[in-house]
Amino acid sequence: VDFVDESDVPEDLGKTLSGPLEELLEDVQRHVADPHGGEVLRQGFRVVLAGLPNVGKSSLLNALARRDAAIVTETAGTTRDIVEVFLDLAGYPVVLCDTAGLRGAEDEVERIGVERAEKAVKQADLVVWVCDERGEWPEEAAHDTDSDAIWIRNKDDLGGSIESDSERYPVSAIVSASSGAGLTELLVQIQDAVVSRFELTENLGVARQRHAECVRACALHITAALELSGQQDAELLAEELRLAARALARIGGRIDVEDVLDRIFGEFCIGK
Repeated sequence: VDFVDESDVPEDLGKTLSGPLEELLEDVQRHVADPHGGEVLRQGFRVVLAGLPNVGKSSLLNALARRDAAIVTETAGTTRDIVEVFLDLAGYPVVLCDTAGLRGAEDEVERIGVERAEKAVKQADLVVWVCDERGEWPEEAAHDTDSDAIWIRNKDDLGGSIESDSERYPVSAIVSASSGAGLTELLVQIQDAVVSRFELTENLGVARQRHAECVRACALHITAALELSGQQDAELLAEELRLAARALARIGGRIDVEDVLDRIFGEFCIGK
């Protein structure tokens, strides 16, 4: 925006802009306050299958992924590391994770696997707790206070019933990884949880470090413009707004000639 001495720029221009600028600054700051949403969109919404050993977590992973991604045997403690498969649910990227059975392991390798499983549960966006026909849960499940967690019973083809407290372990699906019973309903539950998590979050953050830097730069220039809004320096205010808009434009790929020259002279030896 060019201002010349002869132009009839309103004297209260800064005061007029201060209100919209404060709202804009608040909106921009929300986008960098919590980058987790953008990270989830880029890396995937992590859904972790957790439970005691040999309850069919690996079989469940294979059934949901429709391929043999995890090793399945009758021996408890087969899974030693995190096995991941990628799904597309309602257009959102989902990472489904199989983990080692949660128990006190004496074997060193299995113990490391259990530690990784416990860490995966803590870092999960959604935990699916799995038990089998015995209705037994790991100790960690009793301490899970996440209302979004999903509780299911696997191996429905073997019969059995759950006698545990329905308030502590609110089983919402009974499935069978071997027969496929209930898997569609389980996928719907997971999909609903993923969609609702994003729909409840108006701000999804920024997905890349470069984008975050651009948004932070935009916020700094808007802050500077607000500081100038009470003064008569309309040219300086306009310049700060131009720089704020330029910072956001870089996210979409707009690059000026000056940016190219700065990168060339900053990273390459020119003139030899």
